[in-house]
Amino acid sequence: MTNAIEAGQGGIALKQLALMLDAGAPPEKILGQLGWLVRTKFPNLAPDDLSSAVEDVFETDLALKRSAGDPRVLLERLVVELCSRKRVPSRRT
Repeated sequence: MTNAIEAGQGGIALKQLALMLDAGAPPEKILGQLGWLVRTKFPNLAPDDLSSAVEDVFETDLALKRSAGDPRVLLERLVVELCSRKRVPSRRT
């Protein structure tokens, strides 16, 4: 899922998310993976959108903790948001 998000492939990322949830992965664990992705990859991948991506992860975390919606829908929304961030073109050497 994280590779698909890095590539901006929303459809594939959502399919992977569904597979993970259907297999019983806890939403909190998936959110942790998405938080790791934002912290480690987004500074180089989408530096202009880093602060809003961090905010999206934070808001999703709060919503999950407050039971403010279906965890699947909250995570799907976050995945879509992360996939929509502007990417810096990769530099090939």
